[in-house]
Amino acid sequence: NENEPVDPNKHDDNNRKFTLLHWAVLCAQPPACINNLINQGYDIDAISRKGMKALDYAAGFGHTAIVTTLLAH
Repeated sequence: NENEPVDPNKHDDNNRKFTLLHWAVLCAQPPACINNLINQGYDIDAISRKGMKALDYAAGFGHTAIVTTLLAH
């Protein structure tokens, strides 16, 4: 239903168990976008199917500005 609130920590349906925050990090969205998601309630400690947090992916892909943003929270 379009009027129901969105669960910010709902995982995707493709078995990766990524949240929107995981996807934003993987797609190297700007730090302002990452901050926005966190401020809206997206869990920085959410774990993917592979046991990785958004910070793990940011560090693994060398997204240093995103790493700094995540560590600030």
